[in-house]
Amino acid sequence: MSQELSNLVEMIKDRNVQLPEDLATIQIWDILQVLIPKLTKAKVKTQKKNYAKLNSENMLYMCIETIIRMFIFIVYDDGREELDNQILKTRTFKHLIKNRIEECEDLEKEIEKIKEEKGMVDEKYHDEVVREQNKEIKRLTQENERNSDRLKEKEQLYKDKMEIQEQRLREKLEIEFMCKYNLTKSDIHTPPEPS
Repeated sequence: MSQELSNLVEMIKDRNVQLPEDLATIQIWDILQVLIPKLTKAKVKTQKKNYAKLNSENMLYMCIETIIRMFIFIVYDDGREELDNQILKTRTFKHLIKNRIEECEDLEKEIEKIKEEKGMVDEKYHDEVVREQNKEIKRLTQENERNSDRLKEKEQLYKDKMEIQEQRLREKLEIEFMCKYNLTKSDIHTPPEPS
């Protein structure tokens, strides 16, 4: 790692820099010049003037700020030795970003693998399964209520039939009794109905 880059990393850690706003404009361009070897001092001088005129919604401003944020993140994320190794391997910030993206993708794959091994499911999938089960429960409940209503209707129908049959049987027995003993209706005293 170059001495300039080493000095910048030490400065960031010593001052506990967390955001690009914590750095002076000169320090931002020093970092960019070290990270982008093609950026000459003449270009840096011109870009410093332009950078001062940019507002925070300008695309160039956002790109520069993003590069500096990523650099600061890498300084704190990796520790100095790993940062030294990364910069020696990649030599350019472009490759460093590419390596970071690959590392993130690898971590995402590991997370998915762990989810599969532990039987974990995504929240969306879980919510969908619960919603389907609730629909099925509601459908079965409604079906049970309809069946229950049908059973109550059948039960009432059978009770009515039994009462009619009982009434007919009573009348038939009464008639047979009257015929057998030659009685009239006024002679027969009907017992009270059982309750």
